[in-house]
Amino acid sequence: MNKHILKYGLALSALALVVGCEVNDYNEDQLDGYTPGFEITDAQELQYTLTKADYKAIATNKTNIAKANLAGLTDELKALEKSQAFSSKLTAADYVPAFLASKYDYYLTHGSRVVVTHNQRQEELPAAVQGVLAAQDYVLTAADYESVWGNAETDYLTPATEKKLRGIIAGSHTNAKEGDFVIAEYQYSASEPSTGGDGPVEEKVTLKDILGDKGVVGDEYTIEVQVVGNDRFQCVVSDGTADILVYFSKEAPVKKPADLKTGDVCKLTSVLGEHNGKRQFKDPVAFEISKAGQAVKYPQAEVVSGEQLQGMSGLTTLKYVQLAGTMDAARNNLLFKGLPEGAVYKAARLLSAEVKWDPYFGQDLTVEGYLLSFSESFNNVDVIVTKINGEQIASKTLAFTRAAADLTKRYVVFKYDGKMWGEAPKTLVVNPEDFDQMGIPSRCFSSSVRPDNYLPTFLKLKAPYAQEEDAYTVAYKFDEGEQMVMKADEFVMTANAWVKTTAPVKAMESPFKKVNKAWMYDPDVTLVLQPGKGVEASKEFFTTCVKWVAANKGDQFLGVKYDTEEWYSGATYYQNSFTWTPGLVIGKNWQERGLYTEEELKPYLDFNSADYGKKKAACQAFFNTMEQHAAEVLKAGLETHYADAKTIPGTDVYYTVRVKIHISMAVTPDSEVTHEFKFKLVDNGKFEYVEKSFKHLSDKYDLMSDAFLEAYY
Repeated sequence: MNKHILKYGLALSALALVVGCEVNDYNEDQLDGYTPGFEITDAQELQYTLTKADYKAIATNKTNIAKANLAGLTDELKALEKSQAFSSKLTAADYVPAFLASKYDYYLTHGSRVVVTHNQRQEELPAAVQGVLAAQDYVLTAADYESVWGNAETDYLTPATEKKLRGIIAGSHTNAKEGDFVIAEYQYSASEPSTGGDGPVEEKVTLKDILGDKGVVGDEYTIEVQVVGNDRFQCVVSDGTADILVYFSKEAPVKKPADLKTGDVCKLTSVLGEHNGKRQFKDPVAFEISKAGQAVKYPQAEVVSGEQLQGMSGLTTLKYVQLAGTMDAARNNLLFKGLPEGAVYKAARLLSAEVKWDPYFGQDLTVEGYLLSFSESFNNVDVIVTKINGEQIASKTLAFTRAAADLTKRYVVFKYDGKMWGEAPKTLVVNPEDFDQMGIPSRCFSSSVRPDNYLPTFLKLKAPYAQEEDAYTVAYKFDEGEQMVMKADEFVMTANAWVKTTAPVKAMESPFKKVNKAWMYDPDVTLVLQPGKGVEASKEFFTTCVKWVAANKGDQFLGVKYDTEEWYSGATYYQNSFTWTPGLVIGKNWQERGLYTEEELKPYLDFNSADYGKKKAACQAFFNTMEQHAAEVLKAGLETHYADAKTIPGTDVYYTVRVKIHISMAVTPDSEVTHEFKFKLVDNGKFEYVEKSFKHLSDKYDLMSDAFLEAYY
């Protein structure tokens, strides 16, 4: 969670600054001790986690763009918007300060510190992956399709015309420079139009025409269509160019939807009408069935949440959507989950003359279908359903005379080599049809559908003759919840298997400080080892400490019952803390287990003396020794987990480690860190303890205070 701690004093001070110049004269005369020119300061310490929008803001910041151009990191900066991770070249230290200036300069003053949590890639991105992430997206336009076909009717490419895509990209990107990438998005059909090839399609009236400028409300039309969705008094038909609702009144003298089946191919004759801004066919309606029971090739559904539906009530055309929710326990209402407060449309009424809904009551469902109407009075929308949990109501394949019935989106990555555009070498895109073959109805990867589980098999199919050490880049759509983004990874053929080489991303904290009027990277790091069971980050660190003691001091220091603890420094990776209870460490372990001789233990043996002075001296000696022991194991932990820490010439870099030291529950409760140690980075990945830097974080944690000694004993 981002933390923004604002002070009222700043706002009041800012108001005072807008008053005229006479104010200082008044203040100097009337206020004792007033000093003209005194600068109001508001130094604060904040924590902030970069969001997806922040990475985009950093990548498009003008100061950062100029800096990246000078450093030769233009593509790396562009890629940051999609990769959302810094690297050893494109560092947070260099490119976050301009972002902080735009975000905080208006109220944070000299001395302020912001600790920024960001994603850090452990290695540089491969050049091809970087190119894909920095690529410009280009969606083919109506003019592009017209240039291919010579008419404005055919808005897709086919196997015979895909070769013209390179020319379209070249014509639309005339100012390209070597190394530029473009991701082209276009509509594709595996079937050629009936005229077969590159020539214009035979002119005829289509549903696309009827729904556009060529359609006239009140006119009668005859058109060949297929029933693609069906309910008692209405159905949806398509000719492959568009979809339209056909509505029957209860008194319809001719065929009703109940007489039709999804998949029937018919000649439809009807009058064009309009209802709530949407065009539809209405009574009288005549159907002549030419092919019965043919199945349907549906378009790609737009995944829509219940929250997104709230803004769609003004639709003037049918929309093919995918919805998810829970069926009402008694009727065919699909109830949406996670709706915002005040949401108008809380459910979808599922319509189909060919589905019995009772078996689905109470179940979680995913459905596809045609979004028809919105009803505020009933808090729902109407949807004619075509698929339930990915299964079509009709399942055969129908090809229209025009190829548009099997339209799908496709993506291709192009690269400019300095002379011409061409498909990027050894670069593949997981297209919607590929996701269909994988059995992924959402047609994208996500945190629950991981690309690593599918891409090696995808590459086996797409590059079956790849040789050892061949490298391929794979681009794919990824659902991040708030938005869909194009991501990419590199895979290398290694020992007859595809191995991902793209480095993992880790979250890390980088502190920044405002010095005078400039933000700069503050390399000092504070590591908080949160205590308690199950804190994985702390457990990893303390595990290293315990294992270091076993390897370097001897496994006799490990616990008798549990090897999760050691009694050299008192570290435990079960509770993720240090135990410095004198009776337990000195008496039960060092003394009874013979870990030290009586002579070695002599300075500490009065820890339980009735003589308060002797007791205090013994405790002081014990805690001093434990400080040195803990410093040793923490140093080992730092050099293991921060082996990539880099020194900065001319700047001392310090790592502060905050831990919990357990003495007594009455004094040091489990949930709190209590003390800190400071270490200096003396070489890359090498640390040195700063002597006497050990200190308590609150007076109640002062181990040598009279209050503590009295509370413990």
